[in-house]
Amino acid sequence: KKSLKIHCFGQDYDHPFGLAAGMDKKAEALRGWESIGLAFSEIGGVTMHEQGGNPKPRMFRHGADRALVNRMGFNNPGSEKIVTTLQKAGKQNIPVWANLGKSKITPLEEARFDYSTSLKRMWPFVDVFVINVSSPNTPGLRELQHGDHLTGILDSCIEVNQQCADL
Repeated sequence: KKSLKIHCFGQDYDHPFGLAAGMDKKAEALRGWESIGLAFSEIGGVTMHEQGGNPKPRMFRHGADRALVNRMGFNNPGSEKIVTTLQKAGKQNIPVWANLGKSKITPLEEARFDYSTSLKRMWPFVDVFVINVSSPNTPGLRELQHGDHLTGILDSCIEVNQQCADL
């Protein structure tokens, strides 16, 4: 029987199958993902500020295509509350990833601060961070995929990561 074990991002994984962001937006079911055999879980999307997401209804069935359309809009309690949840949950047996997004109330020019603040808050409790600049459900978010916006976000997150790693 072939082993599916992998090593990436400085972590060992039993196999390459994990939970993508969107299912456990509040980091409330971490132990459950391990118990069903997943090798990692990605919480979020998490924003710096709490936000309720898009107006309801925001999830739709598309019967002809047998699809589910998600227009949730990064509904989450904010990174400060997520940290409290992660502290209560304790150390996990599988790697925890966090998907970071920009808060709707944060202007594009301040996006770097939004992402880096969430990263700094969550750094002690998360193994891998994913920088999400592609949600079509957050107004203007995809503008962050280019030029100075993206460079600023990545530079500020790399700086926070280096500061936290040196502690």
